[in-house]
Amino acid sequence: MLSNAVDPGWVRTHMGGASAPVDILTGRATQSWLAASEDDAARTSGGYWQAMQRKEPPTSAASPDHGDRLIAAIEALTGVTVGASGQPRSRPRA
Repeated sequence: MLSNAVDPGWVRTHMGGASAPVDILTGRATQSWLAASEDDAARTSGGYWQAMQRKEPPTSAASPDHGDRLIAAIEALTGVTVGASGQPRSRPRA
């Protein structure tokens, strides 16, 4: 099984909005290529991809505590705490 991370960029969707510079076809191209291509370059795993190119992930993503900081921010915004098992449990909002 192959597994990669893909950043489609800022795509014109309901969430991205009309001013996003990337159209939906371009935004999905890398994911589709990695999933279905027989091209040797696509038959890889563990990469970070953007615009059909394997790149280095942002430095912040490589930080050992990045995931912890992300989860803390999500918990603060949503009022949902993610337990050690990965299962969400509700908590009262402050």
